[in-house]
Amino acid sequence: MYFVTRDGRGVYHVLADEMSGTAPCGTTLSRFDMICLNSGRPTPSVVAEKPEDARLCKHCERMEED
Repeated sequence: MYFVTRDGRGVYHVLADEMSGTAPCGTTLSRFDMICLNSGRPTPSVVAEKPEDARLCKHCERMEED
């Protein structure tokens, strides 16, 4: 899964831990997004597959390659 933060940059992060909502780079989902995800109704900020035109966080990209 992937998520985008609400900072307006449009950079996606890899959702490494669904329980804590953290990415390999240390970015976390908002509390609201976590509640929705855990209840089975993820917000539009959380997607199963990264959109083709979306940029991936450089740190997450490096961690994903390893």
